Amino acid sequence: MWDSVTAADIPESANAPMNVVVWWAAGDFAWSQADRDQFKNAILQSITPNTKTLADWLDIENGDVDPTDPAIRLWSQDAQRAGFLGGCYMAESNWATVRGHFAGLTAPPYWVADELAALPAGLPMIPADWALLGCVAWQYALSGPGGTGISPGHYDMSVTGAGWPVSPPVPAPTEEDAMLLNDYVGPDGKRRISGLVDVAGSPGVAAVALWEETVPGSGAFLWSDLNAATVNTGTPPAPHYLSTS
Repeated sequence: MWDSVTAADIPESANAPMNVVVWWAAGDFAWSQADRDQFKNAILQSITPNTKTLADWLDIENGDVDPTDPAIRLWSQDAQRAGFLGGCYMAESNWATVRGHFAGLTAPPYWVADELAALPAGLPMIPADWALLGCVAWQYALSGPGGTGISPGHYDMSVTGAGWPVSPPVPAPTEEDAMLLNDYVGPDGKRRISGLVDVAGSPGVAAVALWEETVPGSGAFLWSDLNAATVNTGTPPAPHYLSTS
C-alpha cells in the first residue's frame, strides 16, 4: 500500500492488481485524473484532509482534521452510505482518541501510522492486538528523501491485513444522522447531495439516496436509492433535513 502527495513519486511497481494506491481527493495536494490514471491496475482509494469531502479515508493529523473533532463519526457514516470505506487514518498516538468517537458503534476501518526504526527486509505484519481493534492497514515507513522517514522514496509505505481491502457494512440511517447529510462538490466538479427520501408505497419509511450531477455545474442529476441499489433519472424527490455543510 502506497501513498504520496505527488503521484509521480510512487514507484511504477505499485501499479499492479491487489496493490493499494491512496490518492488525495481534496486539498492542496489533490490528484488530477491523469495522476489517478497512472495506477489503473491498482486498487485506488481516496483520502481527504477535511470532513467536507467524502472519501475512503479521512486524514486525521496536525493541519488537517483534529482527532477530537466530533464530526469524524458523522463523516465516516455518511461516507460509507455513499459507497466509500469511510476509514480513519491517524498516528498510533491519536488512535485511542479516534476510537472514542465510535464507542458502542461498529468501528470503521483504521489505518494506523507508527514508523519502524529501520526499513524491514520483508513486509511486517499488523500486530494482533491492533487487528482486534479494527486496524486494517499499518503505515510503517514514512517518506524518506526530502523527509524524515525510512522509506526509500518520496512516498509512504503501508501493509494491509489478510483478506483486505473489503467494504465495511453500511450502517442503518437514523434521523439524527440524516440531519447532517451533505451537499458538496467533488474533486471532479460535480455536485453531490445525500439525504433521506420517502420509500414509495411505504409511509413513514425512509431510504438513503445520493444525487450526482451528470455534468459539472449543469444542475441535471442522476440519483441512486442506496438501500435498494437502484439508479434513476429525472427530478429527485426532496431529501429530508438536508444541510449544506
